[in-house]
Amino acid sequence: MKLFRLWHQATAVLVVCLVLLLFILGISLTAKAASPGDLDGTFGFGLTGVTFTDIGTASNDAAHAVALLADGTFLVGGTSNDDFALVKYTDVGAVDTSFGSSGRVTTNISGTNIDQIEDIAVQSDGSIVVVGTSTGTTDSIAVVRYSSSGVPDSGFGSGGIVNTTLGGTFAMGTAVALQTDGQIIIGGTRDDDFVVARLNSSDGSLDTTFNTTGYNTADFTGRADEGHGLVIQSSGAIVIGGFMNQGDHQDFGLARFTASGLLDSTFGTGGLATADPSGGANDLAYALAEQSTGALVLAGFSEGADEETALARFTADGVLDTTFGSSGTVTTSNPGFADFTYDLAVQPTDKLVVIGFTQNGLPTNEDFRVARYNSDGSLDTNFGGTGIVYTDIGTVLSNANHQDEAYAVAVQPDNRIIVVGLTDVTSGDKNFAVARYESQNNAPTLLNGSVSGNEDSTLTFSSTDFSNNFDDPDGDSLIQVQITALPANGSLLLNGSPVVANDVIPVAEIANLTFQPVADWFGSTSLTWNGFDGIDYAASTATLTLTINAVNDAPSFTRGTDQSVAEDAGLQTVAGWASGMNLGPANESGQTGNFVVSSDNTTLFPTPPAIDAVTGDLTFTPAANVFGSATITVRLQDDGGTANGGVNLSPAQTFFITVSSVNDAPSFTNGGNVTVNEDSGAQTVAGWASNISPGPFGEDAQGLEFTVTSNNNGLFAVPPAVSLLTGNLTFTPVADVSGTAQVTVTLTDDGGTANGGQNSSQAVFTLTVNPVNDAPTFTGGGNQQVLEDVGAQTVANWASGMNTGSPNESGQTLTFVVTTNNDALFASGPAVNATTGTLTYTPAANANGSATVTAVLQDNGGTLNGGVDTSAPHQFTITVTAVNDAPSFTKGANQFIDEENGGFYEIVGWASNISAGAANESGQTLTFNVSHDNPALFVVPPAIDATTGNLTFTTITGSGLDLLANVSVTLTDNGGTANGGANSSATQQFTISLTFVNDPPSFVVGADQAVEEDSGPITVPGWASAIDPGSATEGGQALTFLTSNDNNSLFAVQPSVDDATGDLTFTPAANAFGLATVSVRLQDNGGTANGGQDTSAAQTFMITVSPINDAPTVAAFTLTGTENSDLLFTAVSFTDNFNDVDNDSLQSIRISSLPANGSLRLNGTAVSLNQVIPVGQLGNLVFTPAPDWTGDSSFSWTGFDGTVYATETAVVTLTIEPDTFILFLPLVVNDN
Repeated sequence: MKLFRLWHQATAVLVVCLVLLLFILGISLTAKAASPGDLDGTFGFGLTGVTFTDIGTASNDAAHAVALLADGTFLVGGTSNDDFALVKYTDVGAVDTSFGSSGRVTTNISGTNIDQIEDIAVQSDGSIVVVGTSTGTTDSIAVVRYSSSGVPDSGFGSGGIVNTTLGGTFAMGTAVALQTDGQIIIGGTRDDDFVVARLNSSDGSLDTTFNTTGYNTADFTGRADEGHGLVIQSSGAIVIGGFMNQGDHQDFGLARFTASGLLDSTFGTGGLATADPSGGANDLAYALAEQSTGALVLAGFSEGADEETALARFTADGVLDTTFGSSGTVTTSNPGFADFTYDLAVQPTDKLVVIGFTQNGLPTNEDFRVARYNSDGSLDTNFGGTGIVYTDIGTVLSNANHQDEAYAVAVQPDNRIIVVGLTDVTSGDKNFAVARYESQNNAPTLLNGSVSGNEDSTLTFSSTDFSNNFDDPDGDSLIQVQITALPANGSLLLNGSPVVANDVIPVAEIANLTFQPVADWFGSTSLTWNGFDGIDYAASTATLTLTINAVNDAPSFTRGTDQSVAEDAGLQTVAGWASGMNLGPANESGQTGNFVVSSDNTTLFPTPPAIDAVTGDLTFTPAANVFGSATITVRLQDDGGTANGGVNLSPAQTFFITVSSVNDAPSFTNGGNVTVNEDSGAQTVAGWASNISPGPFGEDAQGLEFTVTSNNNGLFAVPPAVSLLTGNLTFTPVADVSGTAQVTVTLTDDGGTANGGQNSSQAVFTLTVNPVNDAPTFTGGGNQQVLEDVGAQTVANWASGMNTGSPNESGQTLTFVVTTNNDALFASGPAVNATTGTLTYTPAANANGSATVTAVLQDNGGTLNGGVDTSAPHQFTITVTAVNDAPSFTKGANQFIDEENGGFYEIVGWASNISAGAANESGQTLTFNVSHDNPALFVVPPAIDATTGNLTFTTITGSGLDLLANVSVTLTDNGGTANGGANSSATQQFTISLTFVNDPPSFVVGADQAVEEDSGPITVPGWASAIDPGSATEGGQALTFLTSNDNNSLFAVQPSVDDATGDLTFTPAANAFGLATVSVRLQDNGGTANGGQDTSAAQTFMITVSPINDAPTVAAFTLTGTENSDLLFTAVSFTDNFNDVDNDSLQSIRISSLPANGSLRLNGTAVSLNQVIPVGQLGNLVFTPAPDWTGDSSFSWTGFDGTVYATETAVVTLTIEPDTFILFLPLVVNDN
């Protein structure tokens, strides 16, 4: 073993170095993508996919069970050194050393005999239940429960173990399962029969609500049967599987018990079911599993020429499923090799993982064998290429040996497969062996599909409607569908109940899925669905279109009356001529109808009349200038077609239309609107009227005349007229007039108006004479000159003679447009009022200079047709003459100087916001002028730096006086005062004062103090020292100590300090102890004027009063009893008469004297003088008076508080009173 580990470590180092070398050389190592059936390269020793664990030296370890844990770890159980053995592994195959002892737990059940775990279940609280067989003189079922950390549960069975034969002579435990309520189901064999037992989860005892005994058996033929696998169905029924004896051979067998423990007669035949996969050889089933459909699968092997894998599948009720393999069974041969199969797991896709081992040659040359079957029983060739994978643990670990046997399998949530068993990879000893195989799942894909039915019929689905549109790259079958969106126009039903969105329907239930369309509805609707292969849904849903076919009915309608109109009546509409249009029954209301109309007089109607199928309106237009009569034939047609025998035309109906002759109006084509410019003179528009006609053929001999009128005759010097021969339009506008006129031209023939005939036609057009705008004019004023900062300026009548142009433009609006070449000179630019001629402007603050101003007068007559709307420009100048601005500053605060601290002072930035004036005066030189009224205050008078604003001065020192100077300050620039300028700021004043300021007193605090409880008044001489009122000039001030503390109740007299001596005094309160923080300040009577301080900073110290135990006190009391009876004591008799100022409780008493006339006893033994009795024993103390004695006796006692006794004793008086007798006398009654 050590040599193998050393080799393994060296190999790992070599591999790491090689990978690093290849990386450095730039060589890319690309791992082959894992395929189903490959060993998992993230698992086991050196990531080989396999691992092994040696539990004990030469202990022949073998794993027979595996269970997955929620965190990805897993448990492997079996035997080691003939004991139960359990190992916990991490998700990557390492032993989890936090479990048991270095990851391992062993339990001895039977002493020196063989104990072996066969199955594992994990309870909801993480507790681990294992079941197996303990062999010995009598084989028995052994059940052990461990905590999640591997410690046997002492509350379960005896020390965590239940060992039972369930009332038989022998028993074997092979399977365990947990009910939803936590109760434990055990399966196996008892006395050659299948057996199922139920244990209480609380303590492992038999649950007698199960068949009244806690167990039940199933016997097939009275011969030897063995149970090996358990399934708890969703109904709560319990199925056990294994093999049974037919006499000359053994077959697979199943038995089902109800949740109450009775054999279920509704299952198979009388609760039992069998299968013979080999057809006569021994068939041994060791595993049972349930698929998602509820089908039950048994797995094991057949003993023919060679052992071969055998499977059988039953329905949930115990009938062989003939859709599986060959009539419900499957055998897989491997000629020349013996295949032993021991376990089975169902993947979420319902594929079956079957494991065991293959014996290839010698009995010691065995390999793990893992096979995967599709749900129909065929081998899944996506798994390992053939459906079967063989693993030689030794070969994988590069130390080939012989014996590798697999006994149990589990499928992890990610679909990977864990197989456990044994290996002799370490030579001479067998170890637990674990292998993990890849089993990736690929999601299915879906196709859109369709189904169809007829109107008013139920559409029933089949599973192929969905499975034919389901494709899975792994070959997985459709397990269930999810309806993600429901169809419209009907109800989707499952077993007659409505389906709701996102309902999941198992494949087996699809035959019960129907669509019931709305009555009389036809058309297409759809549902969307997703398919599930057991692990994954498809990434995208699919649509299943539901088409409901219709049968068409003939339409119908009611015709209107015959019609008569005049010639050339134009388009005729007879509203609602046809009525009662019906395209069929209600389910055909969505059809489109149209009328089919024909005429027998195509001259009268080149285009036949038409009828609107919705409104029934009849429309027709007789041919122009034609009259006569026509018979019209009408039928109503819908678009429902004639499929399935439908009828789409109503019966034909006829009516008549008569057209009477009428004169037609003459006609011409007008030339449209006419526009000319003002003053354009006489106008002729050639051919303005064209296509002049008296009417249609037959009316060409009629006479014609043009008549022209206008609604604005004042616009014309010569009014408009139209020539009948040429069609020319002529007119002459009035000079200097513009405007528009509506002109009406009427053409009249002499055909008359009989029968509604028309003898004239009109055309109306607009004749426009456009105006041409004249330029406005004005007279501008002269140049302007003002001083800087003069404010808003108004120059009345600066402009005059404002004129819009010619008289006909007098209504126009005038506006001055004013621009400058120096806009920065103005806060508000120059403007001229077009009505008054007033010029206004405002120079910008602190700005000076000159600007050229241009003024243009504009009217709103526009420039259309070459008009001019602006005058000639007028230019003038505005000059702003410069004026100096006063400088300015912000003064600082008044200055207060402690008279003791006189001397030189510089107050930085005392003057701020120092400005020469406007921005254009920033180059001026500034000077501060400072004066004051108290020369006696200063050695050097105040001055202010005009650049920094710093105030400097030097005062006298040590005067002991309050002195004040009023200081005046102005700021002057060199800008001069020309044109009214100002070169000096306003005067600002402040004060500089020398003032007396009180200094705080001071002292040195003394040491912390510690005294004992009840120590009386305390004085600490000179505790406070260096007591100082302040500066030398404050020596006459009076001083006072101020004290406070945070524990006033600790003191009878609060701590205080003598103002003169500094002595500290205090008196602790009686029986009080504890800790107080005392705060001390020293205060003088110098006051706080001018910011003075009259109190020192607080200083603190501690006073500790240490506790001293006080002796308790005891009190006398009396107890009364009865002659010849024991007088009983209680602890309360003494504790109620015990008092301790420290609140200590009574611990014991001491008997200081004994009573006469009787005996004092404790627990039946006489009490001796000075005997100490603990409080807890006082209930056992009695006084037994002398026989027949009555009277008073007494004894003395004292109490102990745990430290000291009471200094005085107390007397207990014992009063014994005589017995009281009741004498019953006879009563004599005289019967007479």
